[in-house]
Amino acid sequence: MHNDLIILSEPQSQNASYGDNVVFKVEATGLRLTYQWYRQNGLNIQGASKPFLSLGPLKKEDFGFYRVRIQDYYGDHLLSSWIELVDISSLEHAPPVFVIEPKPACGRVGDFENIFVHATGVNIRYQWYNERGMPLSGETRQYLLFAPIKKDSFGYYRCLASDDYGRHILSNWVQLADQRTVMQFIC
Repeated sequence: MHNDLIILSEPQSQNASYGDNVVFKVEATGLRLTYQWYRQNGLNIQGASKPFLSLGPLKKEDFGFYRVRIQDYYGDHLLSSWIELVDISSLEHAPPVFVIEPKPACGRVGDFENIFVHATGVNIRYQWYNERGMPLSGETRQYLLFAPIKKDSFGYYRCLASDDYGRHILSNWVQLADQRTVMQFIC
């Protein structure tokens, strides 16, 4: 794989109602990129071949999970994380719940890695914390990106998801481990 193909900005999950219009966006670098968006059933969305996906006016069948496949000139490809289009009318009274907990990750200094979470709820906001319980400045996305991994990046992390009603939930602790020093089953 050529190192030129990198996702710089993952698409983000969104909350919406019937009749709304939404746009999912991805930002990547590489040579002569092509895009293909997919639904949760694995089938590609016909005509969805841009770095953005516009949907609307939304119907019941539009709600669910999406991701994008990005391919470069050399045939190398990357898949974005799954994102969700959530019908907020079904979540108005539901507290945040993690439907995707973070998974352990490992790499080496200089590698690129991310840790991803997903919570359902109304207008979910995220905040990542380090193993000392301190919030990480500016880390308020669904994913914690290490680009690149630094020596002091290795450690434990967790995410706080909160909603507009002041309700919140903490994810499990997850480790970013140095691939050179951990046993194979962790990575």
